[in-house]
Amino acid sequence: EKVMESHGIFTGHKCTNPAPRNFKRFLLSALAGIDGVLCIADDLLVIREGTTYQEAETDHDRCLVSLMVHCSEKT
Repeated sequence: EKVMESHGIFTGHKCTNPAPRNFKRFLLSALAGIDGVLCIADDLLVIREGTTYQEAETDHDRCLVSLMVHCSEKT
């Protein structure tokens, strides 16, 4: 049974609307090569690494700044 929704046609649990898949592909392409940034669905996760909290926090800040600079250059 198909049910029409404003954002696509659903058959069971599968959506035939390609927009989420295309958006994810766009995000992955746009963020390629940026260390410490993961794309999960439509969210960005900035991860950190280090043997101490301070190292991890410094690494996180470096990755976050890198992401922000990359995004500002794309606009």
